[in-house]
Amino acid sequence: MNKCNFTCLFAGILIGVIVTATTCYFMKNSSDNGVELVVGTTDSAAAIQFQNRYKSQFPAEIEGINISKEQLDAINTTISETYNGNISNISGFRLYNGISGGTPSKRLSIVYPIDLNLRKITPSNLFYASGFNDRYSLPCPRFCD
Repeated sequence: MNKCNFTCLFAGILIGVIVTATTCYFMKNSSDNGVELVVGTTDSAAAIQFQNRYKSQFPAEIEGINISKEQLDAINTTISETYNGNISNISGFRLYNGISGGTPSKRLSIVYPIDLNLRKITPSNLFYASGFNDRYSLPCPRFCD
């Protein structure tokens, strides 16, 4: 009888540990609310098919955007300096246009992170890009390619 009690107690603890570990694993890996967070790769023929499907379903929408290297650098600096690389609570970034007050004035692109609810976050330090060519930072017109 004592042997069964000890075995049953041990089995119960083992099952509890397995269930807890499994639950923790799935809770941790499902924190993205079912959104698949993947950067994929494809060939040019498949990419054209993706674009054509989008154009046919959303003919009035902007088909693409250009961002300059300077804007990308400002986004990457925001990630590394403001969030130390941890952007688990960030869904993306918005680039707002600005003009510096210096002489000569420069066009700026100010980086604001956006949270998981698509609200703009205003950290204490904001980064911006300057010195970029406007043609690299606008919605891509239909004739850009």
